Amino acid sequence: MRYGFLGTGAITHAMVIGLSEGVTEPPDIVVSPRNAEVAAGLAARFPNVTVAPSNESVVEQSDAVVLAVRPQDAEVALAGLPFREDQPILSAIAGISVEDVAKLVAPATRISRSIPLPELARRSGIVAMYPAEEAAIAFFERIGTVVVTPSEPALDAHSAVTSLVAAHLDYLDAVSEWFAEQGVPPLDARRYVAATFKETVAGLDGDVPFTELADRHATAGGLNEQVRIATSDDVRRITRQALDEVLERISPSDD
Repeated sequence: MRYGFLGTGAITHAMVIGLSEGVTEPPDIVVSPRNAEVAAGLAARFPNVTVAPSNESVVEQSDAVVLAVRPQDAEVALAGLPFREDQPILSAIAGISVEDVAKLVAPATRISRSIPLPELARRSGIVAMYPAEEAAIAFFERIGTVVVTPSEPALDAHSAVTSLVAAHLDYLDAVSEWFAEQGVPPLDARRYVAATFKETVAGLDGDVPFTELADRHATAGGLNEQVRIATSDDVRRITRQALDEVLERISPSDD
């Protein structure tokens, strides 16, 4: 199957690398010319990747099309493209429902939404998607672990959770910055912080409640307990508020 990508930003870059790098028989891939530098770089790096002269050409050449344009650009970028009824459409556009995507890609009807992340470049991580569309599942199983959500609102909730990644990294940066201020070389500080938190979550699969794991670290009267008491309520309140606000932003309106 030949995959076409409309939009050549960071997520397309990650998916194409995951599909192509170190793969014995990578699929044929055609990318749009929107970001000329990224598109040309992928084509130069991987012989299975070609750059189409236009979005129309991407759709015409592809068995399945991945939509990876910005939400604010979707209506213009997809208008009038020659989608086919039997052509699987894999939408990675945040905040646009399957129903609304269907209006933009008619007459195509095999539509799924997904939440691809940069980790797919390493063929690791989880991809949440909805609904269970065979071609989309086969695509993402090449580069990650697929989770099909029970509903589209559940997919939106998955999307909200992924919005915490940058804030989490900022938290680690605050820790490593403070660490360096105590006289530790900045690179050593970052490496120590990265290793500490990496090992903390290594092997976790969600079977054990996170609070139970926190309890194991927070010995009564110990340092972990001290910081936990000082920060827990604020962290929970701020995190829940931020997630509620993100979910409200990305969930389809009732209008």
